[in-house]
Amino acid sequence: MSIIAEHAQALTRVDAIADDILRIRVAPAGRLAPSHSWQGRPAPVDGRIAVEEQAPVLRLDTGAMQAALDLETGSVTLTDANGEPYASDLSPVHWRRLGRRELSDIAPALAPALGPASSSAPNPGPNPAGPEPRIDSAEGANSTTAADQTMTGLWLQKALHRQEGLFGCGQRFGALNRRGQRLGHWTTDINSPGLGVVDGCLYQSHPVLLALRPGLAWGLMLGSSGYSHFDLGAEQPDALGLFSLGGELDYYLFAGPTPAAVVEQITRLTGRPALPPLWALGYHQSRWGYRSDTEIQAIANAFRGRRIPIDAIHLDIDYMNGFRVFSWSPVRFPNPRATIEALHRQDIHAVTIIDPGVKREAGIDATRLGDHGVGDPGPNGRVSGASGNGESPAEERAEDRSDDSADGSDASRSSLTEEAITGSQHRRICRGYPVYEGGLRGDHFIRHPNGDLFTGYVWPGASLFPDFCRTPTRRWWGDLHAGLLDVGVDGIWCDMNEPAIVDRPFEVPGSTALSIPLQAAQGDDAESCHAEAHNLYGTLMARATYEGLQRLRPQRRPWVLTRSASIGAQRWAVSWMGDNASSWEDLRTSLPQLASLGLSGSPHVGVDIGGFYGACDGELFARWIELGAFYPFMRAHAYYGSPPQEPWAFGDEVEAIARTAIERRYRFLPYLYTLAHLAHRTGEPILRPLLYDFPQATELHGIEDQLMVGPQLMIAPVCEPGVSEREVHLPPGAWYDFHTGRRIDGDAPAAGAADTGADADADADTAAEAHAGAAVVSAGAKASINASAGGKASIDANADDSASAMNRRCRLPAPPGRMPILVRGGSCLTLGPPRQSTREPLTELILDAYPDDEHDGSWTLIEDAGDGKDDGNDPQAETALTVTTGPAGPTLMIGSRQGGWQPHPRTLVLRLHVAQHPAQVLLDGLPVADWRWDQAAHAVVVSLIDDGKAHELRLE
Repeated sequence: MSIIAEHAQALTRVDAIADDILRIRVAPAGRLAPSHSWQGRPAPVDGRIAVEEQAPVLRLDTGAMQAALDLETGSVTLTDANGEPYASDLSPVHWRRLGRRELSDIAPALAPALGPASSSAPNPGPNPAGPEPRIDSAEGANSTTAADQTMTGLWLQKALHRQEGLFGCGQRFGALNRRGQRLGHWTTDINSPGLGVVDGCLYQSHPVLLALRPGLAWGLMLGSSGYSHFDLGAEQPDALGLFSLGGELDYYLFAGPTPAAVVEQITRLTGRPALPPLWALGYHQSRWGYRSDTEIQAIANAFRGRRIPIDAIHLDIDYMNGFRVFSWSPVRFPNPRATIEALHRQDIHAVTIIDPGVKREAGIDATRLGDHGVGDPGPNGRVSGASGNGESPAEERAEDRSDDSADGSDASRSSLTEEAITGSQHRRICRGYPVYEGGLRGDHFIRHPNGDLFTGYVWPGASLFPDFCRTPTRRWWGDLHAGLLDVGVDGIWCDMNEPAIVDRPFEVPGSTALSIPLQAAQGDDAESCHAEAHNLYGTLMARATYEGLQRLRPQRRPWVLTRSASIGAQRWAVSWMGDNASSWEDLRTSLPQLASLGLSGSPHVGVDIGGFYGACDGELFARWIELGAFYPFMRAHAYYGSPPQEPWAFGDEVEAIARTAIERRYRFLPYLYTLAHLAHRTGEPILRPLLYDFPQATELHGIEDQLMVGPQLMIAPVCEPGVSEREVHLPPGAWYDFHTGRRIDGDAPAAGAADTGADADADADTAAEAHAGAAVVSAGAKASINASAGGKASIDANADDSASAMNRRCRLPAPPGRMPILVRGGSCLTLGPPRQSTREPLTELILDAYPDDEHDGSWTLIEDAGDGKDDGNDPQAETALTVTTGPAGPTLMIGSRQGGWQPHPRTLVLRLHVAQHPAQVLLDGLPVADWRWDQAAHAVVVSLIDDGKAHELRLE
């Protein structure tokens, strides 16, 4: 249901997208901007609004949200179920037309796109940047074209509660709580020359926030895809400022009232995260500088020979022919199919990088009518061979030139289909590079406002850039992956898609970042411009890739990795945080950064383990790999010029730590894969801050060096050198040390928790094989977290997460290789044995139960084949697990397996952690004679064949 009101020369529309989601749009021109299919938020209006007029106010009630709309000013006030105001306007929306200079001051991240093209750039033939479009600052807010509307600025301020923390906001540096900051939204390659971090802008743009105060969480998301920023109390401490550049102010409000509810509402609106194939949750190894198929095979052999688990190796730009996308170097990778088949024989998947820039080939015969600017891109008839930014060796550039001159047609054709590169309605334009030819034929590349092709420089030299807002372009791009899939490639890595562009070849000194003109037309009917599409460029490239893989290989789930992303990208891609550094600071930064993305609707995220730039040392790598084992996406990656950074590169001690950490990752896969299913069903973050699971524990809201992994595990990484123990805050409820299996009491170490000798090491080896999970409960009063088969998670409203439960702390041993890992009381972790890859069958399922004397816990294990059609119809299996503590003693109850999927024959290992050796162990009501007492982990261990039937393990 919708409400439309006109006031003060503007129009306000309120849509009840759902009972708990409102959309509010304010149009200064009195006309609402049209939506575009490529923006990806169809937002059906399914909610209902009860309206009561109390002039001059309309009172609106959806059942979950109560609002008042001032008919004279358009101001909106919201109240929660207790009548407390939230997200209320301090004043009406105001707007004005902005000139270039004023816009540069208001939106400094836009300054490079607004400034004139550099006159010092060498002439590459036709001006690669084209003429700078004229922007008339005198035009008013009623301009009707998309380009004109981008110059209208709109402002709104909302009141902030004095105890309100502001979280989310996507990929950022800095503290978890964003209050007091100003954050822009403009995707930026911060390492491009002349850029850096401006207004908090990084590779991704997520204009969404989660506000949390005692008793209430709510959310806000801007609907505009153009430049915008949040003032999170920076200018005025008690005010949340919204700024949007465009024809209207468009935003959504989410009712909450818990952080979990807000994230569910965000992903219900923007799309649930894609379910990855199981192999993608394994360990990934990458490096810019695996220069040949021989090196790739050597890396694979080393992992297998050293018994370090791995599931994927990534091929950076080294595999390409002269850095042309969708091609293979005939020199370094002469037989791509054989290269990938060799990896597959070792149960290792192959992921190849693809950038959006398409090499602009020299010597093109510009015969297509109306094809402006197609010609020789350089005075010497050739612009290519540049392989780096001046830091790569000269011999690499020389070898890449030899790739250009070699007969690479067979290698190039191996990654293309005839359908993708030819068109019966067009005659052949040139001979050489089918991707370029097909892009010209289909008019798939972005053009200047005057019609010339926009040209910038990336790895292959002068390049053109697809307009992913066009439906035919996305399909063309997706189909280009056919050849990669044909030789066996398993996943696609989208890079440089902010997009990152410079103004001259990389080997020419003095380059600076180059922007696509803001007024360049984009879309199926040129209905929009780059100012509106820029933030979505990476997302739409990922979408085109995902949909292409889905069409070309429907029997398998697509897996796409992207550097640039925006709200909604979670439907199509996993993301990583771009080019980080080998530093303790960047290790620390990964914690609030990844947690914030989870709160923003993107659960499948990671950072480059060990750091991309710089030289990682052994201690830093050891700490990073033990933390990285719990990143949703686990990949080690490094820069071309950096020292070796494979797990064995730092000596035997660090190699052993890395092996144990990666083995732990594989032990936890049954738990992590269930979390991936829950994220797919409800948007639930995998890695999340403590405030998500303990919103009433206000003392925990600012903690960012401890994170929850699902509802059952808490990790406390070490992010400083020379540390052997650390303090850990204990949230409400009972907690166990994962390494010892023993209960931890706040303000005092648990029995054995301070032990650092042989017993503790043995405990780590034993207990690590037996954890993966389920239920959780809080401390003060009645509180349990239940994850049902449907993926629903709830927190008992009667839970007392504050008062006596607060400020509990303990110190735990934390030498390298033993990062503190805590298990929440009431949990039943689901674990597997160590495996070298996910292709090895799960021959053992460990159910590791941690009773809580005060509360019961429940969890549902979700399983399937690990891959299959991405249509939601693949058979699954769900097993309910319950941990109780009654008068008769602790009990683990296993429900009968539900669903059509059947696992590989396996053993169930039941582990029930208790303080003392029990007098008797009962399985299904009968005494068990062959049970085992694990003294190191203080656990009863019982093994049985997994027959899919219900069972009960009880201790007396």
